[in-house]
Amino acid sequence: MCMFGRVRPLTSLSWAFLLSAFLTIAARQQTFAQNLLVNGDFEQNDRRTYTNYYASEDLAYIPLSDAIPGWSFSHSVDLYGPVHAPQNGSQFLDLVGGGPLSQNFSIQQTFATTAGQSYQLSFFYGNNEELATTLASFTASLIGGAVTIWTQDFTHTGDTYYAHDWTSFSFTFVANSSSTTLAFLDTSHFPTNYDPSYTVGGSTLDNISVVAVVPESSGIQAGLMALAVCLIPVAAARRRALRESR
Repeated sequence: MCMFGRVRPLTSLSWAFLLSAFLTIAARQQTFAQNLLVNGDFEQNDRRTYTNYYASEDLAYIPLSDAIPGWSFSHSVDLYGPVHAPQNGSQFLDLVGGGPLSQNFSIQQTFATTAGQSYQLSFFYGNNEELATTLASFTASLIGGAVTIWTQDFTHTGDTYYAHDWTSFSFTFVANSSSTTLAFLDTSHFPTNYDPSYTVGGSTLDNISVVAVVPESSGIQAGLMALAVCLIPVAAARRRALRESR
C-alpha cells in the first residue's frame, strides 16, 4: 500500500530522492551481472605491443615467455585484430599459436566461487581461417577442487580470413568449492601444408564470461513495485498542480 496519504505536488528535492532510491535498487540488481573472469574479451594488452606482432596479418604470436592478462596457457596462442572480425571489441584469441602437432594448446583461468552457488558460463567460438574447410575442435571444462564439474567437446568450421560466423554457447553450473578453473583445450591437430608435424591454427574464442546467477530478492521486487505504484498518483498530482498554477 502506498503511504503518501493525500498526494501533494513534489518538490525537486523529493523527486530527486525518489529517483535516487529507484536507481539504487536498480544498481543492486545490476551488480550480479559482473564478469568474474579477468580479460574475458581478450582486449587487455594490445596485440601490437607484443614482440611477435605481424602487421601484414594483424596478429600477435604469443609464446610462454609473454603473457595475456588473466589467462595462463600451455604453449602459445595468437591474438587477432579487427580485420579478422572479432565477435566483440577489437581482439580475439586463437588457442593455437603454432608448434609441434603433438603439443597441447590450452588456456585456463581460476576465479573465486561459492560452493552451492549457481553461475552462468557463456562464450563465443569459431575456427582459424586456415581451417575453413576442416573442423576445428576443442574441449571446454570447469574444475572445482579436484573434481571436473563439467566438460564438453565443440567443433566449428567455415570461418574465413575476413568473416567469422561466431557461435554462442551458454551453460549454468553449480560451484562446489571456493574457486573454479575454466579451461579450453584445442583438439584440432591441424597440420600445415609445408610440415605435417607442425600446426599453426585451431579454435578461436571471444567474449567469455562467468556471472553469478542470483534470484531477485522478493523484497527488492516488492520495493520496485511499491515505488512504481506510488509514483503514478504522485506524477498525476504534480501534473495537475502545474496546470492549476498556470
